[in-house]
Amino acid sequence: MDFIDLCRIRLPSEFNRELDKFLCENKYLPNELINRFNDAYKYGNSTPMQWLISKLKILSRRIENNVVIELEEGTILDNTNFNEWVKKLYPDIYQNVFFQ
Repeated sequence: MDFIDLCRIRLPSEFNRELDKFLCENKYLPNELINRFNDAYKYGNSTPMQWLISKLKILSRRIENNVVIELEEGTILDNTNFNEWVKKLYPDIYQNVFFQ
């Protein structure tokens, strides 16, 4: 399933299950997904923050296993820069992603 198909899912539990699968299988993150991450972070409520933390942890585990992730705008995330990318974009949850 590609990300466009994923976005058509209406049931939140199914969307999250398929998104987790997408994050586990793909080496490419579209801007729309990064925008959703940013929206969850900006919302500032506990539920969206926990959602974002769980998604970033999936990516973190993949990167720890030497998978390279490419963002649509061309940024490459790997073992050398993923932590800093998270710290720069999501400083309030950085500790939760890597140290819990």
